[in-house]
This record gives sequence, structure tokens and C-alpha cells, in this order.
Amino acid sequence: MTDSAPPNLGVSGDRNPRERGSRPLNTDCLVVNSRLVSSIDTMAPSQKHRLTHSRIFEEPTRSDVRWTDIESLLKALGAEFREGRGTRVRVVLGGVKAVFHRPRARPDTDRGALKSVRRFLISAGFEPKE
Repeated sequence: MTDSAPPNLGVSGDRNPRERGSRPLNTDCLVVNSRLVSSIDTMAPSQKHRLTHSRIFEEPTRSDVRWTDIESLLKALGAEFREGRGTRVRVVLGGVKAVFHRPRARPDTDRGALKSVRRFLISAGFEPKE
């Protein structure tokens, strides 16, 4: 093979890195058990994203985190979004898939949904450093 391009180990599986829609790998990421894993600190997110990330992992669980801030954080981490029926949104991050419901009446995410986002971030490898 004369093609020296590295394989794309991102969310989209075995796609060719030159295909439309594929992203280059973040060199600060690690591959653990055939899964792309990173830390919030290696992604160089904005201060607002860092604040949202810390609010998601605070104990006791907060009830004042805006869903738009969570979506913004997930997009900054490289998540792919697909709209579902109604308020459902499908999210893929680091090979981990989840379905969330956007809040309807209020902009803030309830505690149960925030705990689900927390579990999702942990399973995708984006837990806070201790």
C-alpha cells in the first residue's frame, strides 16, 4: 500500500480519513481497549465549557445547568448529534451512544437528566481529573 494516511479511530468506525465528514484525530487522546479516550483538559475547551463540565460533576447534583450549555460542551468535545422524534436527541461521543430528551418548558436540565449526562461523559472517557 502506498497510502500512508493513518487510520481514523474516531466515532465513525472504519471510515477512510479522507471521506467527507471525518475529523482528524486529536493527538492528545489515548486509545484504550480499542476506544478513543480523552480528558476534558486535553481538549482545550473554553472557560464556559470547563464551567459546565464541572457543574455536571458537582455533588449534590445541580438543577440549574442549561441544556444549551450541555449541548455546546458535547459539541466542543466532538460529539455528533442527530435529532429524534419530539424532544429526543441522539448523541455519539467517543464511540458511546446515548439518547437524551431536551427540556421543554424550562431551559434548565433536571437532576435525573444531568445524572444521565454525567454517566454518558464518564463512559465516553471525559470524567474530571481528581
